[in-house]
Amino acid sequence: MGIKGPIAKPDHLKVLAGEPDRPTWLSLEARREWKRIVPILLRMKSLTVADTAALAIYCEAVADLAAARRALADPDQPVRPARQLYQQAKATLRQMATEFGLTPVARARLHVGETPEADDPQGMARWLQ
Repeated sequence: MGIKGPIAKPDHLKVLAGEPDRPTWLSLEARREWKRIVPILLRMKSLTVADTAALAIYCEAVADLAAARRALADPDQPVRPARQLYQQAKATLRQMATEFGLTPVARARLHVGETPEADDPQGMARWLQ
């Protein structure tokens, strides 16, 4: 059966609220996504310092998806590995986006206030096309 009703934020996570430090090992593209998404997640109140690793996975998935799209557009690159990377990155991105309340259904369950589309109309949708 599916999840019914909103998912309450556990009290121990409320205490950890704050902006996590960006890992130094993130790729350039992932760092760009970190810079873009952290303010949105903080406004939505769906990010804590405990989320550093999960957010890093999300940001690297964005970077992998972008790299895969570039590889697919390059006629000199083999298609099969690029398509496999694209599919894996897209699946990871969707999963992590749900974890952070970045999809309409996830937001409805989490009862977050602001939607990312309000400030970033291109937002994540550009990566999931």
